[in-house]
Amino acid sequence: FPPAPHSGKEVVRVKEAEVSYGAKKVFSNLNWTITRGSRFAIVGLNGVGKTTLLKLLSGQLAATKGEAALGHEVKVGYYAQFQSETLDLNKTVLEILENSAPHLPVSQVRGIAGAFLFTGHAVEKKCAVLSGGEKARVALAKLLLSPSNFLILDEPTNHLDVESRGVLLDALQAYEGTFCLVSHDRSFVTPLVDSVLEIIPEEKSGEGSQVVQLLGSYEDYLEKKLKEATGRLSSSSPAPFSGNGKTERAENVKSKVILDRMNRDSLKAPSNNQRRAWETERNRLEVEVSELEKKQNDLQILLGDPMTYDDKPRSLRLIEDQKEIERKLGEKLSRWEELCSLIV
Repeated sequence: FPPAPHSGKEVVRVKEAEVSYGAKKVFSNLNWTITRGSRFAIVGLNGVGKTTLLKLLSGQLAATKGEAALGHEVKVGYYAQFQSETLDLNKTVLEILENSAPHLPVSQVRGIAGAFLFTGHAVEKKCAVLSGGEKARVALAKLLLSPSNFLILDEPTNHLDVESRGVLLDALQAYEGTFCLVSHDRSFVTPLVDSVLEIIPEEKSGEGSQVVQLLGSYEDYLEKKLKEATGRLSSSSPAPFSGNGKTERAENVKSKVILDRMNRDSLKAPSNNQRRAWETERNRLEVEVSELEKKQNDLQILLGDPMTYDDKPRSLRLIEDQKEIERKLGEKLSRWEELCSLIV
């Protein structure tokens, strides 16, 4: 990244903020100050409002009530999950990147493009003909060329190959500004952040979610969630048959699986066929999750339009559709995380 311009000590101040999409309240009574140099991850179940919070912090979304204000001389670099929507599809890869850094020589711009696998004639392709993954890489390369002191990254490693992901990780580790990110990529997040904010859905309907700053690292957060999952599993009651014909309570079986994973070094490694099956299922789930998140994003745009609520039956259907997508995402992400732990 280019050197981060100096900003004031307070990067963002959020005071008594509320964010709603029509009748759906996403956040309420949100108070939070981000200070210069902070590096944090925003975590939580899908559908609780992570992307909405990022848009609020970036200034792309105004609070329904209260305020969320950027600090003095703060320059935001924002990478959205569907960043390709912001690209000029009539321009080539090279034109997009040159426009982002007119002060740099073409050779340096081409070097950045090459780091994201646009080499030779590939830089002359128009963005309109690029795949979703290629557009995501153009957007990331563009971000690397634009001076900013507050980076906001929403699932930045989606669609990235190992080499491009490594370039981004190295760049963020050397970055001197403030940044926050949302990512399901554990090995990417862990070395980058020094604090974690968890979005927790309110139990009372209509109250919106809470944002809680956690003490400890990202690894501490994952350990906390594992303990919570073990506690929930211990309360389940069905009694399935085990392989030797004896019955065991479901919580014992599931807890044993979790504890076994935590002590994986002492277990027999899975067969290559089993590992390939898990990887195939994981890859399929990633595609399905991406498709559901795109539908979720489209619905959020519709629900954010006041005209949507002129047609009450349609708006109610859209809200129900959103709830169903959130349910499906929760199920698929739980299985995806389970598969990742098995494959490690």
